[in-house]
Amino acid sequence: MNTPFVPSLQPLSGIQAQFAQAAQAAIETGRQWSAQQSSAGLNLLHAQLDLYNGGAGGASLRQFFALQTKFFDDLASQQKEVLQQVEARAQAYTSDLRQTVSSDEVSLVTVGFFKDVGKVLQDSAEQAATLLSSTSAAASVLTDKALAETAKGD
Repeated sequence: MNTPFVPSLQPLSGIQAQFAQAAQAAIETGRQWSAQQSSAGLNLLHAQLDLYNGGAGGASLRQFFALQTKFFDDLASQQKEVLQQVEARAQAYTSDLRQTVSSDEVSLVTVGFFKDVGKVLQDSAEQAATLLSSTSAAASVLTDKALAETAKGD
């Protein structure tokens, strides 16, 4: 009698074992890489903190951050003022619309409203551009100063 051919699973289990060993090695390498990356990141953080807390260029760096904070505070204040002005004009617009008696008056009031709001937005854009320009110039000066201090080791 012929017995059917039954392939041996032994070579397959050997391949599986090799694959499992390779996977274990890859996982361990990944863990080591992660630990080294974490250590390098922590060392970089400490170096940056040393620089900021009085290391070379620390004072200039703090001034730079203060400048950025002031810029965002000023910009937020300006935008709040613009929103208040637009809101006031919108209330006046609705009040003026209630008093209109013809479609021509509605058109005139609407055109006036959009001109007013356009002027407010244009003035706001000009102020924001001026603020951005002056902050950018000051940031350039502080950056140059911080780099010069760092290069000298002050």
